[in-house]
Amino acid sequence: MCIKTKIGNHMESSITSQFVTYSVARLVADRGFNLPCLYVFNEKEELEESGHTVATKERLAASAMLAPMWSQVTEWLRNTHHLYVRPDHHPNKKEWGVSVCDLRWNGKEYVNNMDKRDRELGRPTYKTYNEALTIGIVEAISKI
Repeated sequence: MCIKTKIGNHMESSITSQFVTYSVARLVADRGFNLPCLYVFNEKEELEESGHTVATKERLAASAMLAPMWSQVTEWLRNTHHLYVRPDHHPNKKEWGVSVCDLRWNGKEYVNNMDKRDRELGRPTYKTYNEALTIGIVEAISKI
């Protein structure tokens, strides 16, 4: 991905890491994400400034797609669909796990559903926070 701005490489990669990947942007767009975004993905799937103060679906060129930040997607899942994506750090393994919680569950439902998930999936772990977050978002989107 590339950002079309006049900043150094270090700052550029720091900015790009704040935005979801193209594949996650496509998934959330297909599920109705339409919050204003500062950046868009162009037809080459590259990240670029929107050209507006903020981009909305209505203001996008046909070949562009909204590029939300990770925090926007998790907030949208939480506020719109009552799904909470929670990456968990495992310091002994230096890896990350992730849980997706339905905020409409009561305490007993939460424990039962998370226990069932743990048994079925065996609590997979991931090397990075963003990898765990991506898996959690994909899992949450599958519940919509």
